[in-house]
Order: sequence, then C-alpha cells, then structure tokens
Amino acid sequence: MAKFQTDVTALRARIIDVLELDAFPINGHRHREYLERALDAGFSVQDLATAHEVRRKTIYRAAERNGLELERPPANGLARRLWEMDPDAIGGDA
Repeated sequence: MAKFQTDVTALRARIIDVLELDAFPINGHRHREYLERALDAGFSVQDLATAHEVRRKTIYRAAERNGLELERPPANGLARRLWEMDPDAIGGDA
C-alpha cells in the first residue's frame, strides 16, 4: 500500500508541476479544462485515473460528459490485449 501511495503522490506532484497548478485538484477529472490540459500535456487516461484514484472508465465518462473525444479501448479479448500493447494496432470504439 505504501508503494502505491508513493506512486500516486509522485504522479500528483508531476501533474501539479507540468500543469503549473497551485495544488492538486482532487475532483479535477470532472472538469473539461483540466482534462484537456492534462491530456494535451501527455498524461494518459491511466495516469489520470491513478492520480485521482478512480477507474479509467471514470475518466472516459468524464471526458465524454465534457464533450471531449477520447478513443476508448476495446472492451475485452484479443483486441483489448492488442490495444494495450499498441493502441495504433487496432481501432477503439470512440
């Protein structure tokens, strides 16, 4: 558990630094501007999910609610495994 918290803390610090924030926005993943800035800065959906301690699905849904288009990975099976290895290998359902 301590290792996970260390990783989350380091990731949050990186987000604060890269996005030049005063503090980490705990509920920032719900806001369009934050999501756009974080994704444009190169943070992945997984990074944001880890930093906000939510599932990737939550980030995808928040992006969708805010009108942001993110390509979603396939739900399961071989296509999912290929996506995780190389997202460009197979299209997702956006």
